[in-house]
Amino acid sequence: MLLSLRHSCDEISEKEEQQRNAKRRRTAPTRLNATKNSERCLPNLKPAEWDCIEAYCTSLEPAKIATMLFQREQLTVGDCYAAWLRCEEATKKLPSTLARNLVISMVSRRRESLKTEAFAPGIFMDPRYKGLLDPHDKATAMVFLEALWMRLNHHHQHQAGQVEDAALLDDPGVMDVEEDGEDALERLLRESDTPAAALEQAKNISALLQDYWKWKRLDKDASVLEFWETKKSAHPELYALATVALSVPMTQVSVERTFSHLRQILSILRYNLSPSVINDIILVKCNAAFDAHNSE
Repeated sequence: MLLSLRHSCDEISEKEEQQRNAKRRRTAPTRLNATKNSERCLPNLKPAEWDCIEAYCTSLEPAKIATMLFQREQLTVGDCYAAWLRCEEATKKLPSTLARNLVISMVSRRRESLKTEAFAPGIFMDPRYKGLLDPHDKATAMVFLEALWMRLNHHHQHQAGQVEDAALLDDPGVMDVEEDGEDALERLLRESDTPAAALEQAKNISALLQDYWKWKRLDKDASVLEFWETKKSAHPELYALATVALSVPMTQVSVERTFSHLRQILSILRYNLSPSVINDIILVKCNAAFDAHNSE
């Protein structure tokens, strides 16, 4: 009886997997592309109306290409900015009124995006496109990155302090030092050094960022993630800033892809998986590109 039940469950699981694979093989265009493609299938229209539709489709062609690029995995801030600029430049060359209005909207949206805390620092830490920032955007990005470095440093010091306190609590000989007040005095002295140390760290990271700005431009077809991986040992401070600035998700595609992975993982036969195990499996699935790169 148990063997028969297990066999039936295996069949159900196999059928579910086949259905999921069939769905994944289907190409579902975005709403914009579906609208654009459907315009070519409208019957019984006059030649002049077809000309208008053709101009409409031509005006949206750069946007169609950009939306496909925005769906790529591991899309960084620089990749998104480059795809946006290509779309903007290609649309400028089109003579239609729709194209001109699209360009006006895209330029306005790009300028608004550069005002956000996440966008300009991400462009700054991408050596392929950092030269596209104007002086104001550059200054804004540097201020944010300096503040980010202070927060990262504070977080690391806090973690180190917790580890040190745990080690002291495990040491029975520390109790005598605490009674004499020497350990408390040392802690007070360290806290008094914090403002001066923070100011010195701010100066150092500012000098590093200024020096980085003078680096040679990286080829636009190079991988910025691999570039910073090679700089991890030589420039650990800049590497730490880059890993944060470049990790900001630029589109909702990565989030939707994560939910899709969750539906594939948490089937009716796997409801007993703990949240931590599910998180680990999703992490592996969402970063399959890194595993494929390492296996090569």
